[in-house]
Amino acid sequence: MTGRQRAEVFMVVATGCYRLSHVVAGLLLLVQDAVAGRATPREYVICAVGAVWSAALFAHTWRRGWFATGAVWTDVALCGLLAPATAAIWPAAVKLPWAVPLGNSAAAIVGVRLRPVPAALVVAGIAAVDCFVLYRSGVAPGGVAVHANSVIFSAVLTRVFWWYLSRQGELLDAATRRALDAEATRSAERARFAERAAQYRALHDTVLSTLTAIARGGVDVNAGAVRERCAREADYLRRLLVRGAQEDPGGLTEHLERVIRSVECLGLRVVAQYGELPGELPPAVAAALGEAAGEALNNVLRHSGTPEAWVSASGGAGGVVVTVTDRGRGFAADATPGLGLRASVHDRVAEVGGGVRIDSAPGDGTWVELRWPA
Repeated sequence: MTGRQRAEVFMVVATGCYRLSHVVAGLLLLVQDAVAGRATPREYVICAVGAVWSAALFAHTWRRGWFATGAVWTDVALCGLLAPATAAIWPAAVKLPWAVPLGNSAAAIVGVRLRPVPAALVVAGIAAVDCFVLYRSGVAPGGVAVHANSVIFSAVLTRVFWWYLSRQGELLDAATRRALDAEATRSAERARFAERAAQYRALHDTVLSTLTAIARGGVDVNAGAVRERCAREADYLRRLLVRGAQEDPGGLTEHLERVIRSVECLGLRVVAQYGELPGELPPAVAAALGEAAGEALNNVLRHSGTPEAWVSASGGAGGVVVTVTDRGRGFAADATPGLGLRASVHDRVAEVGGGVRIDSAPGDGTWVELRWPA
């Protein structure tokens, strides 16, 4: 709940309690008249209308979260004008002075909900009607003036309270947004630090270890295994440089690098290229695409008969596309896909709302496209 919403809830509760005090006062006076044998049907009608409408108004407002403009105008008509005016027009109006205070709470709601100029005009109308009823009831001019003052300041005070609370709520919301932005910045910094630490460890365990061994003269630099390892680690450095020039808030490149290093350890050489990736990529999507790409690379390793594969990732139109390509033996397009392609590629990407396309032919290699959204 935002700060402004909290202010709205407080004002709904405050004006509701104010209205409740007037309804309860009316009910107590009605009971008093009934016990004394002075109650008339019109008293019951006016009191029932005020009580039922007030309950409906605040129940609706509580569910909605704030006063509806139409409901405020209806409240002005029923409780602010009609109830006291009816009490004055009907015979024996002096028996119904309790209908007048409903105008106070009606004015309070007006002060909260309407704009200043309409609110001032409406409150003036409520005060005029109430003063007329009190004058008809024989109240002295001083008492009439006191009531007019209470109606006007019921609106003024609620207006001041609402202005202050709403302003504080907006300031609280702004402070909360700044705190969240600061935390997001700190989280991004921590993520970048963790990524750098992981890169340093990977460099130490791969490139630096190889260079150290070569520098010490303990290996034959012309040996096939050494040349192959140097080629793999050169590819890793190249990918690292490309990633350093790009931002990937969604973490997709981290997932792809993880699966690429995994298959490279098994002897598959992977050439990766990363384009501009979209920001705010959902973590579940990044994980699903990375794991699906990993399974596609495993299929290259197991079935293609080639030692090399290509991976690319790029974004556009609010989505992302990852491709895995090899120049191996391929398979017929109408062949039934294996369990790995069905479960770990198709199903995994489909679970996050993505799609998969596979193009292959015997002797022409295989092309797998992972797209999100589908």
